[in-house]
Amino acid sequence: MNPLDDIAKALLTKATALPEITDGRTGEGGIIPSTPYIEVGDGRGQVQGLAAGAGMDDLTAQFFVIAYERFNGSDPAPQKETLRKFYWDYYGALRADYTLGDLCEEARVTGFDADLTKRNNVEYWYFALTVEVRLEIEP
Repeated sequence: MNPLDDIAKALLTKATALPEITDGRTGEGGIIPSTPYIEVGDGRGQVQGLAAGAGMDDLTAQFFVIAYERFNGSDPAPQKETLRKFYWDYYGALRADYTLGDLCEEARVTGFDADLTKRNNVEYWYFALTVEVRLEIEP
């Protein structure tokens, strides 16, 4: 069992359950087949011993949950509304199940970034959420 892999999959499942999202994957890169599309990427983390001899570590990991909407070159308002709706709906889904079905102690949105990017010569609006996950593990 790899708790980080299980958490990434749970974060993806929460995103793809939202009505505005067509599909997604864990990992970043490659072709985006259709939009709105989600990628759950690994960020960074840290491990801290809870107490000497306790046999438990506190792991804090950051994941990036990124929603993409293909840039249509004309009126961006509907595309941006879709991405903002994703943010708010995803934020609410994590608040409703902050343990991701008991996979972790806590998962919460700690930041976001939105902009235009180019992937495989195609432009996309993106809305990237930073999700911080905390869990206790036995080393």
